[in-house]
Amino acid sequence: MTSASSPGSGTGSSSCTRGRSPNGRRSVTCTRGPPTRTRGGCSRRCRAWVRAGCRSFRSRGRRPIRRRRRPAARSGRAAPAPRRCARSRRRRSSPSRRGTTPPATSPGRCTVPEPCEEPILRVEGLVKHYPVTRGVLVKRAVGQVRAVDGVDLELRRGETLGVVGESGCGKSTLARLLLAAERPTAGTVRFDGRDIFAMRGRELRALRRRVQIVLQDPYSSLNPRMTVGDIVAEPFAVHPEVAPKGERRRRVRELLEIVGLSPDALDRYPHQFSGGQRQRVGIARALALRPDVIVCDEPVSALDVSVQAQVLNLLADLRRELGLAYVFIAHDLAAVRHISDRVAVMYLGKIVETGDETRVYERPTHPYTRALLSAVPVPDPDAPDWTRRTVLDGDPPSPLDPPSGCRFRTRCPQVRDVCAEREPALEERPGTDHPSACHFP
Repeated sequence: MTSASSPGSGTGSSSCTRGRSPNGRRSVTCTRGPPTRTRGGCSRRCRAWVRAGCRSFRSRGRRPIRRRRRPAARSGRAAPAPRRCARSRRRRSSPSRRGTTPPATSPGRCTVPEPCEEPILRVEGLVKHYPVTRGVLVKRAVGQVRAVDGVDLELRRGETLGVVGESGCGKSTLARLLLAAERPTAGTVRFDGRDIFAMRGRELRALRRRVQIVLQDPYSSLNPRMTVGDIVAEPFAVHPEVAPKGERRRRVRELLEIVGLSPDALDRYPHQFSGGQRQRVGIARALALRPDVIVCDEPVSALDVSVQAQVLNLLADLRRELGLAYVFIAHDLAAVRHISDRVAVMYLGKIVETGDETRVYERPTHPYTRALLSAVPVPDPDAPDWTRRTVLDGDPPSPLDPPSGCRFRTRCPQVRDVCAEREPALEERPGTDHPSACHFP
């Protein structure tokens, strides 16, 4: 057996002893004393000990030797600056990095986003059918409810898209599909260019942070056993990266101030608020995660007229201040016109007319849109002829068995034979300035 010690080591240097074990295999025994302090602040180890794969200082419970920082000079002179290697000094003095800081308008430093016409939300051919089954033990499908049947929409940043239509036309189903709360039968919904129905796990959670909803009924959408502070702070428990635990109460106070409620209402319960105040709590909860898009599913239908105006003005102010985009679903045509930039009219699962708010309300081209607008009282004797009351015959068809061709033909006052044979496409026709799904606009 031979003994070797590390070169340059003094007292307490480590040594390795080589030999053979009883079974004939080679064995290495390392005896290491206190590590030797060198000029560079490191400890030298025996080469044989390193080859043998012995445990390091940290695994044996000893801490590696670290270089101590130099204390600051107590005299009037400043402490010496830390030395840097020549490579880093050479890189800093290179001509490519020389010069002044780039201006704020350069592509790398611009903090103000430029206006972009690319839609943040794009819906293409969206279809949602609910199967109708019959039987107790053995269920068989006897039909399908065509709640949403081929919807195409676009929503841009900072824009409000109003969706109007009578009850049962598929507006709420469309809202759930935009939130990825339900899976579609066909079609895609793209948020920032990505299909939301292809997302799973963390991607889907990140999407729902950026797309929130304000529900219709402020009385049933709030948990009566939770305080307002807990209700507004509940999204932070799902997305803790938005607000740490120490800042959540302060953040809730800020949200209540934004929606026009007193910050002292944190410890109150929903039954201690009015209907309009409860809806403000729902809006504060939707704003908690700083979303880009908010889907408002009839947010003012259960409120009084005076409270409706307050909530609508609040939503409009928040859009201007925070740059939000809304999908505003409602029955009230006056409310939709007050807040919307563009309007989409929905009938029996399809979009029959869409366009700017002024064009749709002042120059409607679809008979169903004219009938809806004629039901709104207009205090103007010189109003156009189409504003006169138009009474539609019959009831809306069942989504279980929609009519062939144009779905509005069974109630349309200007129906023709071609309406039953061919379904009109949603497009802009000669003599019109916005798209509509009618053969004779």
